[in-house]
Amino acid sequence: MHFTPTLHELTRTFTKPGVVNLHRLKRLYQDSHGRRTAEHADAFLTQIQDLRARGWRVVWTVQNLLPIGDPPPGRLDRHVANSVLANCDAVISHTHADAAYLRNHTAAPVVVTGWGAGMPPRPTTSQPSHVSALVEHMRATRLPILTLGHLTSYKAIPETLEAFHTHTRTAQLFLVGTSETDSINRRITELMRTCGSRVHRHPHTIPAEHVPDLYKVAAAALCPYRTDGPWAFFTKVCRPASVITASALGRVVIAPDLPAVNEITHGRPRMLYPPEQDPGPAIAATEHALSTGALTPAPEDPHPGSWVTVATTYQYLARRLLTS
Repeated sequence: MHFTPTLHELTRTFTKPGVVNLHRLKRLYQDSHGRRTAEHADAFLTQIQDLRARGWRVVWTVQNLLPIGDPPPGRLDRHVANSVLANCDAVISHTHADAAYLRNHTAAPVVVTGWGAGMPPRPTTSQPSHVSALVEHMRATRLPILTLGHLTSYKAIPETLEAFHTHTRTAQLFLVGTSETDSINRRITELMRTCGSRVHRHPHTIPAEHVPDLYKVAAAALCPYRTDGPWAFFTKVCRPASVITASALGRVVIAPDLPAVNEITHGRPRMLYPPEQDPGPAIAATEHALSTGALTPAPEDPHPGSWVTVATTYQYLARRLLTS
């Protein structure tokens, strides 16, 4: 296997056609400033058609159906996703829930690899001091609830903070991660004054290998996802990294009852809520259940899966596609 950040290098690097596996489509049709443009989208889709005409086979590993983060996805992103689904030779998904939707929107075969490959890597370095301090703070806290990751629009962080403040009494929320959106940062700062000492902000990126250290000292993980407007696609295809990590580590997961979330958390401690509702009642129910012992964290999943499984799927598909 060979990694390349763009499709331009394929025909220059390899003399014979092979199988190209696409990840995170938005990076393949954005300009040097990270903006997704119609010009770059047309060029990308033309490249896909040219590669297939030269004998290449195209596979799309679908993480999320559309780009996440800011700005929200729009018509251009839907056009690109639909075009790739119409012109690929195989699709890989991480859950059966995602696969069920994708099979109705592509003629290509859809293969499920499992969701465990989303787990962070094992640590090879010691904890940075800011991570160690945060771990100790959470460990010394009664009912610490963790929300971790990029604080982007699709997570509805301001609304989640308001719901937490309104519906809980003793739990403490640790909001860990950065946001590149000024309006979100300003609103979080405003709400922090209202929420008082039960909400803790840690505006720093946590190295992936140390992310499990935080989940292991949390009583629960709060993983909000919007499903309104441009984010409605989460109800169809979603690869929720925070849910994957928290569930595999046995933490109680508070999240919207999306098809993929339901599948990932099945048989694990969870408190799911209707996607169209705010998480407040579910947070309150989790606080009560944890306080009374009605809900407790579970042991860590000893076999959550790994990227080895995904790589094996890549090789299997490559052999099948190149010989068909």
